[in-house]
Amino acid sequence: LSEYSSTPSARQNSYLVGHGSLPTAVAVYDFNNDGYLDIAVNNFFNSYILILNGIGNDNFVRGKTYSTGDNSVPNALFLVDLNNDQRIDILVANIGSNCLGILFAQDHDTFANIITYSSGTSSAPWFAGFGDFNNDTYLDIVSANTGIGSITIFLGYGNDSFTDFITYSTGIGSAPVSLVVEDANNDYQLDILVANQYSNLVTVFLGYGNGSFYMITNSSNNAADECIM
Repeated sequence: LSEYSSTPSARQNSYLVGHGSLPTAVAVYDFNNDGYLDIAVNNFFNSYILILNGIGNDNFVRGKTYSTGDNSVPNALFLVDLNNDQRIDILVANIGSNCLGILFAQDHDTFANIITYSSGTSSAPWFAGFGDFNNDTYLDIVSANTGIGSITIFLGYGNDSFTDFITYSTGIGSAPVSLVVEDANNDYQLDILVANQYSNLVTVFLGYGNGSFYMITNSSNNAADECIM
């Protein structure tokens, strides 16, 4: 992991995530409320999340590690308060263990053991997102399942738990690798737009506002893009 200073005499600081770790996702937040941003980064092959604590002067020190499960292979991570306790949690897409995982924040700059929700056999969720899909004031989560060409929705109860999943196909062999949650049609309900790498299509799921969706289109794309911005 490398960090560049914004000053004219920029320098690179590198921080070892782990030998053979293949980090693929990184996010920043002040986890310990000391006024300095910290870094959360995944260890893809060794299946854990590493926290690098900011100490000022453009420097970070190695902090705690949190397992995402044996052979879970975390590919993407997201920072969000999923249980309305005013603390930032870590949402992880685990392609090896076919699940979404949540590390709920605790006191004293720590996280609880991971809680996982299966997205289906061989689903290999590559990416994830979140939003209040059923308008109950609790955040829900969604995964992009590269392995089986689908997305899965988990509705949140607001008490650190989520419902069993609901699956929507993005097409056979589509390989969804990214998604964005947004009100795409200005009806005040959240929708989900999915980038499908192998089918070269963007799939649009419009939300009813009750936690369910319907697909309106597969928009043609000239290239197999991996990200929707």
